[in-house]
Amino acid sequence: MHCRRVRSAIFLFADGQLGGTVEIAFRAHVEACPHCLRELEAAERLLALLRARCRRAPAPAHLRTRVVTLLASVSRQPLEDENG
Repeated sequence: MHCRRVRSAIFLFADGQLGGTVEIAFRAHVEACPHCLRELEAAERLLALLRARCRRAPAPAHLRTRVVTLLASVSRQPLEDENG
């Protein structure tokens, strides 16, 4: 897995949304790439902050629908290059 692909999946991984061979490849890359590891750590800190601070008001229905639709379209994109 290349840095570009890892960066595109960092928030999915940090949120527990990856699995299978993609997660294995992601973990292997992050263990070997200090730059991607730093980005993952930053994403994890950001998600922790958002979870701690943004739970007081639920998102409006139209925003939730838009986010879910956007995430669904992103999750349909392949995470690995066909050439490795």
